[in-house]
Amino acid sequence: LMAFIAKMLWMTRVLADTDACRRITRENVEDAKREGIAYLELRFSPFFMAEPHGLDPKRVVAAVVEGAAEGAAATGVRVNLIGILSRHYGVELAHKELSALLSQRQHLVALDLAGDEANFPAPLFTEHFRKARDAGWRIPVHAGEAGGPQSVWDAIRLLGAERIGHATRALEDPKLADFLLEKRIAIE
Repeated sequence: LMAFIAKMLWMTRVLADTDACRRITRENVEDAKREGIAYLELRFSPFFMAEPHGLDPKRVVAAVVEGAAEGAAATGVRVNLIGILSRHYGVELAHKELSALLSQRQHLVALDLAGDEANFPAPLFTEHFRKARDAGWRIPVHAGEAGGPQSVWDAIRLLGAERIGHATRALEDPKLADFLLEKRIAIE
């Protein structure tokens, strides 16, 4: 998982300034329109995007919001923005990342947790997700890969996850599989 994320970090080198963040967001929406997509959820981690060039995460969030609005206005594609806390930055930096996302709270619909699940489990982020729920955001969480089924349970019980990203190991626990079905918790 972390090897894959390292490849994604390599791609963020093009985000040299906030104008690039705005432009790439807008172009994502324009690309979706060309592909016949009418609804789009864009997920982004402001620190992940800001890191290569030392950008201000709050300005990155504002640029993404602006780019999504420009793209939606130009294409008619409905866009919802989902902020991501990148686990591998740790608990303290996640508070700063959350603060950057909350600076545009009215333009985001959800908060996700992604990244190094094995070394940064869900229990470390309960306060962050309480604040996200208090802001009125929905909660999708990436879980059930490196951390196994317990990670999915923690995402649901501790963070309030309503959708689970990947959940590749959820079927290792039949009770969890039944719970996901019974509660209609979607797996992305």
